[in-house]
Amino acid sequence: MEIDLAAKAIETTQSGFETYFKFLSANDSGATGAHQSGILLSNRAMPMIFGDRPTEHVAKRENMRITWQDDVVTYSTFTWYESKGELRLTRLGRGFPYLNPDFTGALFVFTRVAEGEYEAFLLNSEDEIDRYLAAFSLGPQDAGQMFDPLAGPKSHEDAEEAAIRAFVRYLGIGANSDFPLSETISGKAREIQNAVHDRRDLIVENPDLKVIEYTRVEYAIFREVEAQMYGPIISRGFDTVEQFVSVANTVLNRRKSRAGKSLEHHLASIFHDNSLPFEEQVVTEGNKKPDFVFPSGAAYHDPSYSADKLVVLAAKTTCKDRWRQIITEADRMRDRTHFLMTLQQGNTPRQLEEMRAANVKLVVPKPYIKAYPPEFQDEIWPLKQFIEYAKETVCSL
Repeated sequence: MEIDLAAKAIETTQSGFETYFKFLSANDSGATGAHQSGILLSNRAMPMIFGDRPTEHVAKRENMRITWQDDVVTYSTFTWYESKGELRLTRLGRGFPYLNPDFTGALFVFTRVAEGEYEAFLLNSEDEIDRYLAAFSLGPQDAGQMFDPLAGPKSHEDAEEAAIRAFVRYLGIGANSDFPLSETISGKAREIQNAVHDRRDLIVENPDLKVIEYTRVEYAIFREVEAQMYGPIISRGFDTVEQFVSVANTVLNRRKSRAGKSLEHHLASIFHDNSLPFEEQVVTEGNKKPDFVFPSGAAYHDPSYSADKLVVLAAKTTCKDRWRQIITEADRMRDRTHFLMTLQQGNTPRQLEEMRAANVKLVVPKPYIKAYPPEFQDEIWPLKQFIEYAKETVCSL
């Protein structure tokens, strides 16, 4: 019987100690053709391997047992290179099946289950990735860190945490409350992020950083709302399994649906603040609804308005599998570039070749582009470049 990898990874995370997760970069998977050794880990994973940061120039922990999916076991080495500031997982053995180009962009989930023992998973389908992230109310922007499976990753700033708690108290969230609208949470996330960091100018100067930060703060608010709403219910316990399943399904379904809307809300705000004319969820042929049409639905449906002055953008938090959906969303753009904004960190050369053949242009926050195979990086646009292109296209005379 085929193992449900996402369910197994979730179960292991819940029952283990610390968990670290990241998206495999092209360097990790070997898609670059370079002879990099093993998997590069963020320094944030240091405590679950060495405890305190090692003081030696090179520190190692050898023969660490790692049980991978499909019962693959390695006795591997963690090495901290002081001079490079790198932490690396090596000695995975000959014939190790998971480091190859087909796993570029896969979600690497790494959990400490005992002293010197770990379990690891590589979730390589969009459904698996979405289910795992939803289970812990995480997002792609949280990748590259260690987290407590009960509490989730902590906010980066004490001031953010205080503002988030104050907002949730203001909402009066409790066990019998209605869940706040996604627009409400997204709007407050932007307000808190801008107030705490006082860099509204970056909305124009560095929208790539802003979309990452807005999304990060929104996830933190969402987790706090969940804690206040469902904490009392969980503390009371459940009379039947059916009650438990009903609550669990409600939580997971809300997490999945919110993730996509979150990105759309933040993009709409950034486009507005960049004085870029657009309309959301315009109904096109066959009742399709692309996420963003520039400059408007009226322009799209006006036969006299040149298609050369239209831009259509889809927004998907992850795009390992479902990117093909966007190709048929706007018939007027059939022979033109299809733009897809995503927070996905890396993808396989095969998928990227298919996107290239289908004339799909990825738009990715600039810091995430380096996770893609080098031969494709120049073709991927950061958000700032897309905004400049869209402005020039729809506002040109």
